[in-house]
Amino acid sequence: AFMQGDGPDPDGASALIAQTVTTIGKPGAGTDEQRWWTAFLNIRRADLLNPANPYTKAEWSKSTGRIAALQALVRADKWDFAGPLDVGAGDWTPVTIP
Repeated sequence: AFMQGDGPDPDGASALIAQTVTTIGKPGAGTDEQRWWTAFLNIRRADLLNPANPYTKAEWSKSTGRIAALQALVRADKWDFAGPLDVGAGDWTPVTIP
């Protein structure tokens, strides 16, 4: 919601969540957290690369490294964010958060 907003537009967080629910279902309703977040992050990455608002494409496409970092946390099963967290993707310098 910080980058894409929570408004009613097709690039907003609410729209991306609704698209994820349509695609894979709701978490806890037969869909585990890891599968749901993986689907959501894939949908969000696709939106960053090809947003409905063409004026945001150049800037948003630079942010896909954030998605890769979050996907790494999902794969590592770090739901409680207990350290150490290894974060680094794209052009970012890898860092370990204790």
